[in-house]
Amino acid sequence: MKIKIFLLTLITISILSCNKKDNFNYPAGTVGISRITNFPILTLKGSSLVLVAKGGTYAEAGVTAKEGTTDLTYTTSGSVNVNTAGVYTLTYSAVNK
Repeated sequence: MKIKIFLLTLITISILSCNKKDNFNYPAGTVGISRITNFPILTLKGSSLVLVAKGGTYAEAGVTAKEGTTDLTYTTSGSVNVNTAGVYTLTYSAVNK
């Protein structure tokens, strides 16, 4: 008998607790008390590896930079000297709002 009452009580508590609905209507840009951060997404327009003959011509393809659906301005650091053989690294960066 005690087990039946315990089980009935447990089932009742479970059912009542399932009826509670959480409110997910947060202000735009937040979840609860936390602000949502969207980081910049940079996508190369060309290949990550470009081979250029010494003395040839290098054309910078660049990147697209976005924060969600918003276009961002990006910067490029590094340079390529086509008159000197070597491996050159270009770094692209963008800043979110």
